[in-house]
Amino acid sequence: MNQIVVTNLSVTNSGTTRLPPLSFCLNQAEFVGLIGPNGIGKTTLLRTLIGLNPATTGNIAIADRDLDSLTHHERASWFSYIPQTRLPAGTGMTVEQVVATGRVRFFSRHTGHLSKCRDGIERALGLAQVAHLRARLFDELSGGEQQRVLVASAVAQEARFLILDEPTTFLDLSAAHEVMELLAYLCLEEQFGVLVVCHDVSLLISYASRMIALTNQGIAFDGRRDELLQSSVLTTMYARPLRVIIDPLGRFPCLVPCHSP
Repeated sequence: MNQIVVTNLSVTNSGTTRLPPLSFCLNQAEFVGLIGPNGIGKTTLLRTLIGLNPATTGNIAIADRDLDSLTHHERASWFSYIPQTRLPAGTGMTVEQVVATGRVRFFSRHTGHLSKCRDGIERALGLAQVAHLRARLFDELSGGEQQRVLVASAVAQEARFLILDEPTTFLDLSAAHEVMELLAYLCLEEQFGVLVVCHDVSLLISYASRMIALTNQGIAFDGRRDELLQSSVLTTMYARPLRVIIDPLGRFPCLVPCHSP
């Protein structure tokens, strides 16, 4: 199985610890949710995982190879990253053009590989259910539609792992669930490894099969979502008592803060 192994990874900038030492692994075809208070280093971790931030200590091994030994093209075959910020307004790009940017690593100026690019774009549009939007301008789409298009672009890249930072920010309830359902489908049916940072713990824990909780001391929890709900980690991490309410079908847990009298 394709696996990413992180060992004693830490990041320090100007003497300030941005990320305490962490050790964990990520597996292909696994949906992992990453949670933690604001400023704890979740985005730093994602950027370090894909090589955008240098690590101060530790190691990231990808299929028994050190991350630093991989070329940019090789890294692109492993990770597709969707940051918090979307495309800037006014690009004038259509949905199809945005999705096509995910095929850059396949393009050769000598041969072009146009047929392969076309097949990959069509497949990604179909999997993300945005083929009907192909001619629309990206700027004109709703937030939920834009996020699904960005996921389609990530799928078109054909990386083994999808890394997403707050993909449901500013989305309404329905759109947020649609994005999470899409990611869960890609994980289960298409065998993508999925790592998602999300502040909506109730939403994330409804779809991720495994949860990792970060604190300023490191990893406070790494395990199944049901084990997290049964533990006191969330109450400790957010410094507030939380009540867990499960819907009758047991599908969507809801975390409710207990207010002080």
